[in-house]
Amino acid sequence: MSCDNVLPTLSVRLGPFTKSEAEKQFKKIKVPKDAKTRIDKSGHYKKKEAYWIWVEGMKNTKSLKL
Repeated sequence: MSCDNVLPTLSVRLGPFTKSEAEKQFKKIKVPKDAKTRIDKSGHYKKKEAYWIWVEGMKNTKSLKL
């Protein structure tokens, strides 16, 4: 992701995943030092509960590669 302007704060939700997919991807992603990460359960995906990876609280972001 890239932007022409610096974003003062940014949060991104990745998914949906199955629980095992979310846990696997969570270990792989590299996030900025100021970011907080978590896995959250919400809704359904592939007829099972859906899991999402949140990357939150990034500051002064102009580009991002996860």
